[in-house]
Amino acid sequence: MGDNFGKVCRMLETGIPTLAELLSEIDYPATRDDLLRLARRGHADLGTVGSLQSLPNRSFNGAWDVRFALEGHGQLAEAG
Repeated sequence: MGDNFGKVCRMLETGIPTLAELLSEIDYPATRDDLLRLARRGHADLGTVGSLQSLPNRSFNGAWDVRFALEGHGQLAEAG
């Protein structure tokens, strides 16, 4: 339990709210390029843009799909 709390705290300190806002603003399905375009247009922080750049070049069906892909790349806890 303590380990999960630490992960959540690190996520909140490293740009995840910005990523969460971005993921809630876009219409799905959306490609990696769609997400990057929105992030750059909205002046997202470099960590968020870097995380999105690490995504596979495919279409995503929802915020959950993007988060799942980021977790697979180890980017969710490192964004920011």
